[in-house]
Amino acid sequence: MTISYTSEVATSSFSCFLKLLARWRGSIYKLLWRDFAVFAGIYFFLSFLYRFAFNETQRMIFELIARYCASNNALIPVAFVLGFYVTLIMTRYWNVLGHIPWPDHMAMFVTANVQGIDDRSRMMRRTMLRYLCLAFTMTMSAISPTVQKRFPTQEHLIGAGLLTESEAKSLDAIKTPYNKFFIPLAWTTRLVGTARKERRIEDEFALKTLIDEINTFRMHLATLFVYDWITVPLVYTQVVTIAVYMFFLSCLMGRQFLSDDPDVPDMYFPLFTFLEYFFYMGWLKVAECLVNPFGEDEEDFDVNFLIDRNLQVAYIIADEVHNELPDLVRDQYWNDTQFEMPYTAEAEPFRKAPHLGSCVDIRSMKDMDFGPTEREEMAPIQEADSEEEDDETPKSPHSSFFHSPFTTGGSVLRRLMSRQESRSVGRSSVMTPAPQHREKRIGSSSSTDQQQEAIQPTDDLQFPMEDDAPDVETHDTVNANEKSGQKPGSEAIPLQKMTSYRRHSRDPGHLLLSSASPQNLSDFGSASPPTNNTRTQSVAAPSRDLNHEQNQAAAEATGSGAKTEEKNGKSLECPDASQNRAQTTSESISPAIRDSVISSVSSPDPFSSVWVLASSQFNLASNEPQQGPQK
Repeated sequence: MTISYTSEVATSSFSCFLKLLARWRGSIYKLLWRDFAVFAGIYFFLSFLYRFAFNETQRMIFELIARYCASNNALIPVAFVLGFYVTLIMTRYWNVLGHIPWPDHMAMFVTANVQGIDDRSRMMRRTMLRYLCLAFTMTMSAISPTVQKRFPTQEHLIGAGLLTESEAKSLDAIKTPYNKFFIPLAWTTRLVGTARKERRIEDEFALKTLIDEINTFRMHLATLFVYDWITVPLVYTQVVTIAVYMFFLSCLMGRQFLSDDPDVPDMYFPLFTFLEYFFYMGWLKVAECLVNPFGEDEEDFDVNFLIDRNLQVAYIIADEVHNELPDLVRDQYWNDTQFEMPYTAEAEPFRKAPHLGSCVDIRSMKDMDFGPTEREEMAPIQEADSEEEDDETPKSPHSSFFHSPFTTGGSVLRRLMSRQESRSVGRSSVMTPAPQHREKRIGSSSSTDQQQEAIQPTDDLQFPMEDDAPDVETHDTVNANEKSGQKPGSEAIPLQKMTSYRRHSRDPGHLLLSSASPQNLSDFGSASPPTNNTRTQSVAAPSRDLNHEQNQAAAEATGSGAKTEEKNGKSLECPDASQNRAQTTSESISPAIRDSVISSVSSPDPFSSVWVLASSQFNLASNEPQQGPQK
C-alpha cells in the first residue's frame, strides 16, 4: 500500500517537488488535518474570549498566563527529542524492509539442482517452494493485521492453496505454544534430503547450497518476528509524545496577540505558529506511521501483494522455466565485435560517449620521458668504488678485510673512515694540546727519519667518531727505557695511541683504535717498568673554537718548554717534552689481556681482532691509575 511517486521525480525540474504538494493520497494533509483543525479551533476560541468575553480583571489574568507560557515555552526540547526519535524510527523501517525474504533465490537453486522432468520431480520442486511461501504467510499473519484478516485460520490457507488437508493435520498434531512457521521449513529440508537419496540432486555441494538457502530464509523470518516482538521502548515514545503535545498546549496561550503589547502587532491569525505546528506535529505523525510498517497505513508494506506474487513467481521458475528452454540460436551480433545498439528517436539525446576514466583527458607535455632508475644512478659510484678497491693495497689484516670487495658494506666503511680522517685533519688545525700532553716517541736512534717513521700514526682501522664526543681519555704508551736506564742500543717501543670515547651514562663501546701488530703489542707488554711512579693522564679535548694563538699562549704559560718543529710537512716533538709527560701504561695491562690481544691480532678473523682490542682498551681506560708495575 506504499504510495509511489518515483516516476514523477525521475527528472529534476522547477516544479519537481512542488507538484507533489497537490497530492492528497498519502499526503501530510490527509494525515494531519484533524489534529490541525482541533488546534486551530482551540486557539481561535481562546482569542475570542480574550477579545470579547472577558472583563478587565479576567483579561489581566489571561495576559499574565500568556506571558508566562511564552517565556517558558522554549524550555521544552521538542526539536531535539523529536529529531532523534524520528531518526530511530526511519532506521528501523529500512531494516525491516531489508529482512523481508524473497523465494526467488531458492527457486533458482531448486530449478538448477533438482533434476528430472517426471511428475515426482516436478512435485518436489513445486512443494519445496510452496512450503517457503506457507512459512512466509504464517509469519506475516502473526505480525501483520492485514494478513491476519485475510488468513485468520488454517481453512483459509487450505482454500488459498498454500496448505493441504494432510499437512494441516500434521500441523495440528504438533503441540507447541509457539508460532509454527518453522515447521514448513523443516519439511522443506526433509524433502531436499529425499531428493538427494533418489539421485535427483547430483552431489553434496548442491544439497548444502539448498539447505543454506532454506536457513537464510528462516533467519529473515525470525528477524521479522523479533522486530514485531521488540519494538521501540515505550518510555521513549511517551517522552516524545508528551514533549510535542505540551509544547503546543503552551503555544495556545503563549502565542496569543495581547492588546497591551506594543512590540507585537495584533494580526488575529498566527501564521508562524500554525506552520510550527504543521512541521512538528507532522514529524510526529510520520513516526506514528512508520513505527510498525506492517499495519494498515498508506505507507505500510503491502504484504498481501507479496504473498500473491511470491507463490506465482516461484511456480513459474521451478516448473515452467525448468521444463521449457528456448532453442539455442546465433545472436544478432554473432560475427561482429564492433557493434552499436540502436536508439529510438526520443532516446537519441541520451546517447553518450563511453566513460574511459576521469584522468584519461589529462595530458602534460612536460617531463614525459622516463628518468634514470636507482640502479643507473648508483652505477658511477659503484664503478668508482671498484676502481678504489683495485688501487688500494691492504696495509694490515684489518684494512684488508674492510677493503675487500666481497665484504658487505665495505665501501660504506671506507667512506666513513675517509670522512673521519678529514675531520681529524680539520680538528688538528685548531686543537693544540699543552706540551706536557703531546704525543712523543723516543727511540734509540737519533735519526730524524726514524723519528718521523715512529711518530707517523697509522689509520688502517678507525671507527666513526662524532664531532662533539665528550670525556676524551688519551693513554699514550711511550718508551720507558729512558727512565729505566736501558741502553740506547735497544730497540724502540712503538707508540700505541688508544683513545676511548665514553659518553655520559651511555654504552662506552665507541672506541677509536690505531692499528697494531702482534710484535708491537709484545714489545709494548714486555717493556721494562720505570723506576718512578707512572700514571695515566686524561686530557679533555679542547674546544674547536680555541684558535692556534690562544693554545700557544696556554702552552707557554705552563712553563713546560716544549716546542714543536715543522719539517717536511710533518710534526716532530722535542725530546725535552718527555720529562713533563706521563710514562707508559704498559704496567696497567695484565699479562692475560696482552696475550689475548696478541692472539686476536694474529687471528685471521678481523672481527675477533677488533672486539678484543676494543675490550682491552675499555678495561684499560676504566682502570684507576696505578703507582707501580702490575705483578
